[in-house]
Amino acid sequence: KRGDYKHAIADHTKSIGLDPDDIDIYKNRAFAYYGNDDYDRAIANFTKSISLNPDVASVYFNRGMAYYDKEDYDSAVADLTKSIKLEPGLAGVYYLRGLAYYNEKNYDDAIADFTKTIDLDSDASDAYYERGLAYCDKRDYAEAIMDFVQVAKLDPGHAGAMRMLELLQNKIN
Repeated sequence: KRGDYKHAIADHTKSIGLDPDDIDIYKNRAFAYYGNDDYDRAIANFTKSISLNPDVASVYFNRGMAYYDKEDYDSAVADLTKSIKLEPGLAGVYYLRGLAYYNEKNYDDAIADFTKTIDLDSDASDAYYERGLAYCDKRDYAEAIMDFVQVAKLDPGHAGAMRMLELLQNKIN
């Protein structure tokens, strides 16, 4: 939590020597690697944690996040989908999977996941914003405008939504 990832990694490595079957040690070492932007080692440690207990949704989510940050969107989608199957009520998992789909230019699935995020958390202004961008990419400007207006209601200082509303108004007029 202090950001001293080097020592956290060393301490967790020692802990693994004492209890090599503790999934939390691998998970926590993965977080330290992740915090150090070492996504490959983070993924390897999340994978080890999964091999010890494959039924923990949060570990799939976190490994999916590491894959996402590594720009391996296919792997991110696979892990996030597994996380959703294990625990379907978490808005953040749908949101991140929506971002992965969006980066793959799979706008329909991105929109579906951002919509599910909003269904689970109606105040998720970022989900409205990202869904608005996906609608723009599909050239569905009416839906995009509605989403950007909702972002402006939820977060009046959201510069991106204001900029997109202005661009869309100019495009429509």
